[in-house]
Amino acid sequence: QFVQELTQLDTTVWPDIGTGFLPLLQSGGDTLLTEAVLAGIPKAQQKWRARLLDSADVLKEKVDTAAQNLNYRTAADTSLAYIAECRALLVADSTAESRERLGNALGNYSFYVCFSDQPERAVSAAREACSLLHLNWPRKNLAHGYLISGRWKKAKVEYRAIKDLPDDSGEQEGKKLGETMWTDFQAFAPAGIRPKKLQTAAELVLGRGLLKKEKEELF
Repeated sequence: QFVQELTQLDTTVWPDIGTGFLPLLQSGGDTLLTEAVLAGIPKAQQKWRARLLDSADVLKEKVDTAAQNLNYRTAADTSLAYIAECRALLVADSTAESRERLGNALGNYSFYVCFSDQPERAVSAAREACSLLHLNWPRKNLAHGYLISGRWKKAKVEYRAIKDLPDDSGEQEGKKLGETMWTDFQAFAPAGIRPKKLQTAAELVLGRGLLKKEKEELF
């Protein structure tokens, strides 16, 4: 359909259509679309944005489904593809909405990747999410990344700085980040994530010693 639309464009307005793009019609719509986008043709750019948005929405649904099923490793893996689509969408459509989408994708990934074999990736993802969103909640995953990858001094500084801040993720209304981080710690243990300083971190964010039952939840 897009190829048909492109052939109907006025080639006197868009001379490159006649000389460069029409010969590509037989080589596939994707190639043609890419070339047209690079040439700055409005209709092509609109088509490209719509395609990216559709693709991003499909991937987001897959990420969300994996996370809801507590399959965080799969959520992390799928998030990489989703983040790539979000980046492409931001290039094609540099709006606040696209920046927020990318920021949320990175922020969520920075939590999911804590359950993988590369928890250090949470640090860079969380930092970028913070720069895009200017919110508190990705910082908890920055601290988690430090904790799980063995950088306790950095984790401690971050946990102490954010534990009393409000959780502005929109999912934990009325809670402080310290409470949310305790919930995260409870999720780490069943997944076999028990860094050396886990109990110390939990006591720091809660501002008290752990009860016997709470210790059992972590270990």
